[in-house]
Amino acid sequence: MVLGLATENRVLNALQDETTRKPSWFKAAWKATEKQDRRGVDLFVLLDVGVLPVQIKSSTTGRLEYEKKHRNSSVVVVVIRRYRDNQQIADAIFGTLGPHRITILRRRT
Repeated sequence: MVLGLATENRVLNALQDETTRKPSWFKAAWKATEKQDRRGVDLFVLLDVGVLPVQIKSSTTGRLEYEKKHRNSSVVVVVIRRYRDNQQIADAIFGTLGPHRITILRRRT
């Protein structure tokens, strides 16, 4: 649990770091409320296509367990490994969110 909270904070720091390279479609990120966190959302990311709920996991096993428990969820699960710098964290986030963004754009056309 402590590792999870620390990882969530590292993600927010990376997304709010002015020196981190971010795509133009990224607008903002903020932490979920305690109630939202209990429902499986760690943070929200605002993109040019809208707001995406995000769950941060520190392992693939954690991601698979989350996805099994929360079937049919619209929450995007991102695995953030330990010992990553802010840019590597941002790259992991945007690498996962990018395909979701494209799916949303395709549905609109």
